[in-house]
Amino acid sequence: MRQVLLYTDEDGNWIADVPSLPGCHSDGKTREEAIERVKEAIDAYVASLVADDMPIPVETGNYELLELETDEASSQSTSPIPLWQRDRHSTASFRIMGDAVEPAAITEKLGLTPDHSHRKGDIRKKSQNGVHRSGMWLISSKLPEGESLENHLRDLLRQLEPHHTYLHSLSDHAQFDFFCGVFDMEFSGFELSPMTLQQIADLEAILGVAIY
Repeated sequence: MRQVLLYTDEDGNWIADVPSLPGCHSDGKTREEAIERVKEAIDAYVASLVADDMPIPVETGNYELLELETDEASSQSTSPIPLWQRDRHSTASFRIMGDAVEPAAITEKLGLTPDHSHRKGDIRKKSQNGVHRSGMWLISSKLPEGESLENHLRDLLRQLEPHHTYLHSLSDHAQFDFFCGVFDMEFSGFELSPMTLQQIADLEAILGVAIY
């Protein structure tokens, strides 16, 4: 079950936002249409995470809607604005993936605590079905989401920089990638410096960016 935030925009269209799934939203000319479309968006969002062996965010529901009294002269719309519409934000994670990936060994060698890890064949969480098709070890940037994608990548690269020799020793049976997301209603693009791109290339890692 997912909690959905429903509201109308200035043109009277209905917007459906899923707070527990960043970037997951839909719209419609009617409330019913927006609800049906957001159901499809949720299914596609979760299916994409499952396909990439990514953890599925749990439903927290720790938000509330308020109606506030304001002075007439300074009255502004009090319709809740979801994060993806209110702020541009970015996320970034580094993943080591492969059938032979042993998360415990990687954690010991790198001295870094993963944000998520599993071996091939491990049973998925109760909210998912089956077992993991390959192993994964993942760390995420510890910077606030409001930081630029460049800074998130630099944070990850800084953590990994002392461990290039060990990581290269894994490259014959594992794949590395930086799994990133940029959430921006009025997509204005993003830039990555040659130095950051070179550091990613030095790890022989794939750079993937999902734009919402």
